[in-house]
Amino acid sequence: MQVDVPQAFSEKIIIRRDYGRFVNWLRGFFNQQKTVHFDHPAFEKKYEVYIDGEKDALEASMATARKLITPAFCDNLLAIDKLFGSGMFGFAGSQALFENGKFTLMIDDIVDITDPGIGEMAAPKKVDEACRKMIERLAMVPLTIDYLHGDR
Repeated sequence: MQVDVPQAFSEKIIIRRDYGRFVNWLRGFFNQQKTVHFDHPAFEKKYEVYIDGEKDALEASMATARKLITPAFCDNLLAIDKLFGSGMFGFAGSQALFENGKFTLMIDDIVDITDPGIGEMAAPKKVDEACRKMIERLAMVPLTIDYLHGDR
């Protein structure tokens, strides 16, 4: 899902699932992005925020990230995860990107649609249930946008 952000910004801000200290360290080892930390323990436990930017513009980029990713935004992103449940391998968590004046949200919850039982040999009832679930989740897009705007 992608929506326009009502604030102007030029930075690229990436929100990724936090997979723990070791995987996060590896992720940081292979890229030059800088981590931005937030005073929101539940958000920090679940997500890592990265910014691109030149060394002389890092402070400004971090300020922009903190301006866009407010405590209310953190609460709402965590609430969105609860709406969609667990993703692949039990890891719930959305990933997101602020770039070019837009906010893009990717939901990691495709397990039931890609389940090996859904295919040529699947019972029609199982395919029907999977399709209904997918349609139900697509209908959640307007609700998700409301969450991102702070409306619940």
